Amino acid sequence: MTATYSTMSDDMNRIFLWCVPRTVSTALVKCLSFVEGLQVVNEPYECAFHSGPERKNPNPDLNNPVEKRLMGLLDITGCDEDIGGYEASVCTYRYVRDELLKASYGDSKILFCKDMAFYLDAKYHMLPKGFKYSFLIRHPAKVFLSWKNSLKQTFGESCAKQMDDLTTIPATVFPVGFGFKELYELLMYVEVDLHQEAVILDIDDLLADPPGLLSAYCLKMGIPYQPGLLTWDAGGEVSENWVVSKSLKVANKRAGFYGKALQSSGFQSPKPPPALDSLPADVQTCVEASMGYYDKLRAKRIRPLSAKML
Repeated sequence: MTATYSTMSDDMNRIFLWCVPRTVSTALVKCLSFVEGLQVVNEPYECAFHSGPERKNPNPDLNNPVEKRLMGLLDITGCDEDIGGYEASVCTYRYVRDELLKASYGDSKILFCKDMAFYLDAKYHMLPKGFKYSFLIRHPAKVFLSWKNSLKQTFGESCAKQMDDLTTIPATVFPVGFGFKELYELLMYVEVDLHQEAVILDIDDLLADPPGLLSAYCLKMGIPYQPGLLTWDAGGEVSENWVVSKSLKVANKRAGFYGKALQSSGFQSPKPPPALDSLPADVQTCVEASMGYYDKLRAKRIRPLSAKML
């Protein structure tokens, strides 16, 4: 989708979905991509954080295998010129705010931006005005166990030793607040400074009751809901219409971290969180540091619509 850079149109519904990794966010975005007139902008702040002129780590240590691997994943040198996506060289935080997120996109009526709160790097002034805010959460025990396994797969054997302890991974890969702290602090900014009531969705609630929770979320966010959204075709074709950086497209092509979500065809029932004492020590540390933030977020989560309201 080609953006038309112009003043934000008053009739476009602009929505943020903020999350931490491993919250089934990509599957949810895929699901909502089938809403007529909805345009996805996927993780634009990730590009600014990792690859743009203002990237978090402008001088990576190539002796550190994690930093070296990250550079390799995001390096577009020699990639297919037809892969599409915007260039990291232009992706400042201001570019994300003033160009990508203020743009009109053809006849689209809804702009839906999904990103990780820690990629914003507390640059709250780089958020555009006129957006509705929503947050996606998941039990930390599920998040960090899955996150660790995903990082091991993404970074491979060359970084296996470093991935044994999440708490020592460079902050460009694993945030110092473990993601939940950054998510909660963004919520506080939305509530206190922007005077908005954010919509908080626990993905396990949605997985347990897809029609009840998805319809509730759509109603809150002004997204047209229909039962047909609950199932979709496997495959990543719909993601080709997402606005995404070339570097993230290349990284996904190399590491395949969106693979399972894009091959999904519906929401699967959730499993209970694992017992804390069954988890590796580093995962336990992350869970214990994050449960307070998760509990505060979860206390404000939305509930399913009753059958009478559908």
